[in-house]
Amino acid sequence: MRASVAACESCGRANGARPTAGVSRGGWSSRCSRPPRRTTRPDVARVHFSAGAVSNWHRHPGGQQLLLLAGRGRFGLPDGEHELEPGDYLVTHAAGERHFHGAAAGADCVWLTITWGVTEWEDQAPG
Repeated sequence: MRASVAACESCGRANGARPTAGVSRGGWSSRCSRPPRRTTRPDVARVHFSAGAVSNWHRHPGGQQLLLLAGRGRFGLPDGEHELEPGDYLVTHAAGERHFHGAAAGADCVWLTITWGVTEWEDQAPG
């Protein structure tokens, strides 16, 4: 089955939408850039989460920046989670920080993600 073609809302480039790694259900992404060949170049993607869907716990060795473009999002660290609104901007504070992100209950959301390094995924989803 072919993935539908989507356009990145940030750059307008056509991309094949595909399931997002580390999300068991309800996550789709479109790349705005090619995956990085070096750790100095980030991976940029537009990621859609269906209502209530979140990523598994994961880390980014070079850090990550997140901008909530639409909907209601949520972001969590081991000591708690927060709901976010469009325009909220996050920077994972330290490279390798364990976290998750996705949509709040009852609302889809769209994130713009900027990630450095290869994501280290855990099998565990937040509880």
